[in-house]
Amino acid sequence: LRDARWPEDEIESELAAWHDAGLGLPVPKRRVGLSPREAFLYLLMFVALYLVSYHTGSVFWALVERTWPDPAVDDSVWDRLSDSMRFSVASLLVAYPVFLVTARLTGRAVARDPEKRNSGVRRWLTYLTLFNAACVLIADFIYVLLGLFKGELTVRFLSKAGIVAVIAGWLFTHYLGGLRRDEEDAPRLPVPSQLARAAAGVVVLATMLGLWLAGSPAKARRSRLDQLRLNQVYQISQAIEDHHRLRGELPEALSVLSRTQPRPGLVFDDPVTHEFYGYRTLDSLRYELCATFDTPDSVGPYGGAIDPFWRHGAGRRCFTFEVRKHPRD
Repeated sequence: LRDARWPEDEIESELAAWHDAGLGLPVPKRRVGLSPREAFLYLLMFVALYLVSYHTGSVFWALVERTWPDPAVDDSVWDRLSDSMRFSVASLLVAYPVFLVTARLTGRAVARDPEKRNSGVRRWLTYLTLFNAACVLIADFIYVLLGLFKGELTVRFLSKAGIVAVIAGWLFTHYLGGLRRDEEDAPRLPVPSQLARAAAGVVVLATMLGLWLAGSPAKARRSRLDQLRLNQVYQISQAIEDHHRLRGELPEALSVLSRTQPRPGLVFDDPVTHEFYGYRTLDSLRYELCATFDTPDSVGPYGGAIDPFWRHGAGRRCFTFEVRKHPRD
């Protein structure tokens, strides 16, 4: 084989596929085939692993942003982070059990048949995970050095970079150790390591933190109802503006708008109490619209950045509007 210019690693690989049984004739070693079930389990396990890793980091990033807020970020960002936390918690509650179940099933299969540790799909996905983790670590170190050169090494900055480094470093260390165990002459059966148990505790902690950061479902519902009220008040103000532009006067009551300014989705009553929003004219150009809110303000109409005009607390809040002067046609 050497005379035929075979590389040493390929020679070892080919000869390792044969077993000398002492019969004068080498016996081919068993080659583990790839079954659709095995491919399904490993693909599902690694997809769940990526989801758990990403959303665990997302929760800890949100904790950093809440602990060390940035004065340059407006208040509406935290409301969007709350929605992000709810999505992360939901993802962890689904993806982590999926990962545990698939990891247990594949682990049992390897325990019953140790040759399956050399499964092609298992090794390919493991090396792909190592590649992704290494790329994330390299990018994270570049990010830190860039922050150093720009003079932005704040606690907030370093905490976020540290979270990414810890998660990517854990993935790299854990799966590299798994590959080394597989390559041993007498491979050990896969058992949860202290690193794996610590990671499980971190995921559980991240889920609990995400629930705390996102707030209760009841609070989320009250916030969405308040957002709907704010959107409806804004729509009514636009309809009043159009009414004044066409007729040169403010409407006597909100019910007039349903005839003069019909709009899709224009609603005049509270979504819960079904009472009409408060309306009264102050003079020929100014008027008030009032609504009762359940929570303090978080964002402006339709989720935009909060404007001082739209700020409100829990309870009744009246907004004073002034229409623009329009020439009569």
